[in-house]
Amino acid sequence: SCIHSDSIDNFKVIQIIKTKKLDYDDAYQVMISRKYELQIVTFDKDFKNSGIKTFNPIEALEIYLKNNS
Repeated sequence: SCIHSDSIDNFKVIQIIKTKKLDYDDAYQVMISRKYELQIVTFDKDFKNSGIKTFNPIEALEIYLKNNS
């Protein structure tokens, strides 16, 4: 399936930029993660105070292997 955003989502991105002090691409990922109830896999520490559950790639792989073994 496709993930998309609309003009209201773009407004939310601007709010996230202002409140969380994130750059545009990080704020966009936060907005999409909130909208679709997703988690983020990253080494980027900028998401730490975003309210989104994040995992580093090693943690994500460990969870995957645990759940698919």
